[in-house]
Amino acid sequence: MNGIFIVPTVRCNLLLGLLDSIERSRYCQWDLAVFFQAYTQAELEFVSLHPMFKRMAYTYYTAGLTPPFQCRYKMFGDVAGKYDAYISLDDDMELWEERTDFQPAIEKAQERDAGIVSCNWVRTKSPALISRARYEPGVFIEQALVYMGGGMVFDNKVIEATLLADNLPYLFDDVQYALIAYLAGYRNYRYLGSMLFHHIMSTGGIKRLYSERALVLPNENYITVRPCAQIYDIDNNYFIPKPKDLTAAAHVEHNINRERMAAQSQ
Repeated sequence: MNGIFIVPTVRCNLLLGLLDSIERSRYCQWDLAVFFQAYTQAELEFVSLHPMFKRMAYTYYTAGLTPPFQCRYKMFGDVAGKYDAYISLDDDMELWEERTDFQPAIEKAQERDAGIVSCNWVRTKSPALISRARYEPGVFIEQALVYMGGGMVFDNKVIEATLLADNLPYLFDDVQYALIAYLAGYRNYRYLGSMLFHHIMSTGGIKRLYSERALVLPNENYITVRPCAQIYDIDNNYFIPKPKDLTAAAHVEHNINRERMAAQSQ
C-alpha cells in the first residue's frame, strides 16, 4: 500500500520534530506533500538536510500565510488518485512509536461508505495526560464531524469530494473536510487505537493567521456557528463547531446521498 502525509507548515522547529518521528516510524517510506509558508531561506536549507526531505514528493512555498484549507486543497489536487491512503497532519505533531498505528484507520477509510477517520492524540508527553487518554485498539466511534486530532485518514473518495467543493479560506479547515464528506453521504469516525502527540496552541501557526485576516465560516445552512469571547481583533472569534451544531438540512443531505450511494452499489 502506498501512502502520503499531507502537511502545511509555518514552524521549522516543529516540522523537524514531526520529520524525526516519521523517520523512526513504520511509515518512513511514505511520501510527503509539504506546504512551506513564511520560511526563511536558511530554514528551508536546514530542512533540506533532513533525511526525510528525499521523501517529499510535493513541495510548495509561499512567502506569507495561506489558510490551511487552501493549502491542502492545492495538495489534494496534485496527489488525487496517486495513492491508496492519505493522512493529513499538522506540523506540531509527532508520531508515537508505541501507539501510532494508522493501519486500522486506513482499512476503515477504504470501506465503501466511510469518509474520514480521525485518530486520537495527547497534547504532551506528560505521564498524567497519557494515563487519562483513551487508547483502545480496534475501537471506532462514528461521529459526523471529526477533527485533526491525531491525524485525519482518508482515501480518494474524500479527495474527490473535497475537490468538488469551493476552495475558500475556511476558519475551521478540519471541520470543513468532515462536513464535505458527511454531506456527500459518507460516515466519519474517530479511531481510539492510534495515538500521537499533538502540541496544540504552540507559538505561531494558526493563531498567527487568525490574528492577521478574517476567514470564512462554514455554510450556515449546514452548521450553526456560535460566537465566543473576543480573542482576535479580526472577526475570527467562534467556537469550533460540534456534531450537535449540524442543521437538519445537513442530515437530510447526508441521508439522501447515502441512499443514492446504496442504490448505485446494487
